Amino acid sequence: MNTHISPSTFISATTGETVSFNAWHHSQMTMREAIDLMDAGGHPYVSPNVPQGFDTVLGYFFSCYGWFPAMYDDEEGNAMQRGSGMKEYDDWCAKYARMLGLEVKKVEAPTALKVHGIMTLNAYPEALLEIRLTEMG
Repeated sequence: MNTHISPSTFISATTGETVSFNAWHHSQMTMREAIDLMDAGGHPYVSPNVPQGFDTVLGYFFSCYGWFPAMYDDEEGNAMQRGSGMKEYDDWCAKYARMLGLEVKKVEAPTALKVHGIMTLNAYPEALLEIRLTEMG
């Protein structure tokens, strides 16, 4: 059973992680759907079924900085729009993947973007994402 710390925070019984629903509210999921997704190891900012060795820009940022995508999301789904840095990061990865002849895969968008009409994202080799993140730091 999940343990509620506050009305908007709980500890997942499956993963033991502390979860804030504030990071989920733009996904338009019900609280029950959010709990079920988290207990299954998912998150509204992480695309399902991404091939091993690949990740999306949003998923990679979430894995490195759990607060980052939610910080830039709003009711219009701006986590992948220009101005947040996510779209520019994706453009950089697309450019260098083409230049280097790296494989890019189309994957299903995460729940938080699907509700805003963004249905697919590019998944890049994790090494390319790491290079870009290091370059930005």
